[in-house]
Formats: sequence, structure tokens, C-alpha cells
Amino acid sequence: MKPHSWRDPHMIHTGKSLLRALYFTLGVFLFLFVISHIGGALYVSHIATKATENFQAGIAQDLAYLKEQGDAVAKDDLVQKYLTAQDSDKLIEILQVEKNKREVGLMGVANSEGVIIGRTKTVGKRGDNVFLTAPIGRIVAQGKSAESVEAPIGFDPNQIFLTTGRPIIQGDHMIGTLFANYLTDDAYATRF
Repeated sequence: MKPHSWRDPHMIHTGKSLLRALYFTLGVFLFLFVISHIGGALYVSHIATKATENFQAGIAQDLAYLKEQGDAVAKDDLVQKYLTAQDSDKLIEILQVEKNKREVGLMGVANSEGVIIGRTKTVGKRGDNVFLTAPIGRIVAQGKSAESVEAPIGFDPNQIFLTTGRPIIQGDHMIGTLFANYLTDDAYATRF
């Protein structure tokens, strides 16, 4: 009996079969690996896209709510009366009540030149001109309503506001402006 050698036909055939099986197994594994990574990436992309869409829809909904609530306050006869009289104490009282009742973050009123008369967050801070310092103020100065997401001057530079502004009209004249905002702080994040 002759000893077996690696060069025997049946050993060569067996070796080739094992190599084919190994290549096939590695090919299937590599194919499944690539497919799972592509599927995972698509799934993560879908989740990120959906989260972005939901975030943008939430911001748009909050801006629409601020605009609606601000429009109602701007039409209030007492707001117009105290704005004309430049009575900042009465204006702040009204704005505090309206802010709480309407669940708005912040409210502020400026005269027809854009000078702040009263605001609910920093009550004692007056006199700055929002027509000059705030991007939305420049739009409202033209007698137009506007809404934006911005980092206001005079606050924490890392702070962002969802803000709406509208002119306060009495007769045919703009007597001032009203701003309604959400400060994107922890309370807003929890509510959002």
C-alpha cells in the first residue's frame, strides 16, 4: 500500500472543495456584513431625518402659537392705551398676566421708534432699540409681522430665542411693537 500524499487526486479534489466552501462562506459572510451595515446606516438616517422633521414641525408650531398669542395681545385696548401713555409699569403688569395666561415664554413692548418700554424677563431693562439691535426688529420697523429663531443681543451668547414681532396699530398709525418669545432653556426643552 502506497502512503497518501497531498498530491494525490482525491486529496487535491478535497482541498479544492474545502477552499471553494471557505470562499463561499467568506463571501456570504462579507455580503451579510455589508448588507447589515448598509441597512443600519439607512435606518439611522431614517431616524435622523424623522427627528429633524419632527423638530422643525415643533418649532414651526411654536412660532405659529407665539404669533397668534402676540397678535391677540397687540390688539388689546389697554396695551394700546398704556403704550400711548408710555406707562411702562401698567404695560409690564398686563404683559405678565398675558404671558402667564397664554403660556408664552417672554413678552416685550417697544414704542414706535423701537425703544423698549417694558419686558417681562428683565423688567428693569429699558431703552434699548430693537429696531437697531434685533434682526426681527428691523422687519417689524417696516410695519410687518415677523417670526424668527435668533440669538438676541444683550443675553447669553449661547442662548437662542424663538421670537415673533408685530406692529401695534391704532387707527392708521403704528404706535409700537409687541414681541412674544420662547427662550430655549431647560423649561422650554421639557415642554417641547
